Amino acid sequence: MLLFLKTKGWQKVKTDERFQYFAPPKEEKLEDPNFLYRIPLHEQGVDYEAFTYRLLISFSQFYDIDLQFLFDLLSKDLAQIAQEKEIQERILALAS
Repeated sequence: MLLFLKTKGWQKVKTDERFQYFAPPKEEKLEDPNFLYRIPLHEQGVDYEAFTYRLLISFSQFYDIDLQFLFDLLSKDLAQIAQEKEIQERILALAS
């Protein structure tokens, strides 16, 4: 998720004991000028899976990306992505 946000231009603005906070790129005109995405630092939290799933839903809606594709993409490591041509093509389409 961190790499996804960074490639979309989000900047880490602070970190606390539980989260990293990311501010949107300047080009994004959001209704809430103080909006930040909170990304959990640790996977051991009781609500980690539910929290990250809600983040994926939010990313999907914000960038108009198919939720299942986003889930599949962020569930793979770089080696797996390098082997799957269909995912590579969809990533390139997202980037353009």
